[in-house]
Amino acid sequence: MELLKPLKPIMAIAKTLEPIDPALAYFCELYAIEKTMKLKKEHPEANDMLMPIVNEMFEACGKHKALIPESVQVAEGERIVITAADTALQEAKAQDLAGKGDKQTMQSYLQAMVLYEVSQQFQDPMPPMVAQNHQFAGSRAQAIRKAITAGCAFAPALVLEQVPSATAPAPALAPMIPPAAPAAPCWQPKAPMQNRADMLTECRRQMDFSTNALTFQDAITALRTMQSALQILDHCN
Repeated sequence: MELLKPLKPIMAIAKTLEPIDPALAYFCELYAIEKTMKLKKEHPEANDMLMPIVNEMFEACGKHKALIPESVQVAEGERIVITAADTALQEAKAQDLAGKGDKQTMQSYLQAMVLYEVSQQFQDPMPPMVAQNHQFAGSRAQAIRKAITAGCAFAPALVLEQVPSATAPAPALAPMIPPAAPAAPCWQPKAPMQNRADMLTECRRQMDFSTNALTFQDAITALRTMQSALQILDHCN
């Protein structure tokens, strides 16, 4: 199924993480569901093929969410995913700089690349440094794969000059008329929630958005507002 090819690395990483980190597997599957919903919207002729896959993903999501320890806050998903991506990237770079860029190093780079992509469910487009790390992990994984395919045990060692640095971009000139601030997505809480009553009010608001989105066949907004409502309910218990 060529249509589902972009989802395969995400689901492969989710399966790898399932026994060791159900929270990361859960966020990978949520992102895969979001991408599949977009495919449904762009390719309505493929709905019959995609719906069983979506249902299977929802089932896996529910299973993994139930396995997430109480100490892990689902609302901190972006931090959890980015931290895991950074860890995988640092492990891969350490081996790569030592001239040990083998298949395992390539897998670590690929895991970092996929997790950076998964973080887009929280912030899209990616922040500049995250996007830079995403591109770097992908290019090094490709370089190592090329070396292994050519019969080398290791890829040529990574040199420090190739490693992206966290330099800040030059400040842009201020425009004559300041642009209007972008509107916050509807799935973001409207105001700070000070108590349980505020949380339940915001939860009802998110559910209303979800219902309205389904009326207009906007599956992505429906999914995100439903996720927001569930995250708020997690904190009510």
